[in-house]
Amino acid sequence: MRRLMMALVVLFALPAASQEKEVAVSDASMAVGVMSTVTETEVRHLHFMSSGAVLFHTTTARTDVPACAAGQTTRWAIDANTAAGKAQLAGLLAAHATGKKMSVFGTNTCTIWADTESVSYLLMR
Repeated sequence: MRRLMMALVVLFALPAASQEKEVAVSDASMAVGVMSTVTETEVRHLHFMSSGAVLFHTTTARTDVPACAAGQTTRWAIDANTAAGKAQLAGLLAAHATGKKMSVFGTNTCTIWADTESVSYLLMR
């Protein structure tokens, strides 16, 4: 529990991104364009980069790896500079701290980190 509390303190201490807008998104619309998936996996090896990118590994390799991430089949990227990225990071840290398994859905692009697929959304049950 202490690790979770510390993770949340760090998360909300990150600077807020400017000019962000909240948009309501349905589960069906989030799935559009999502290519890679790894289900019921554990989160390992979190890397907090100076650019605000957060890289993490899963214990299971994903399906349908995009060409840009061919060498990184278990690594994913989140942009913690955005409101969406901060929300994803909070869920990621909670799963990591509690040992819960997650499903990770990718964008089929490597826009956050050149050789690592960007996360579209995360699912923790």
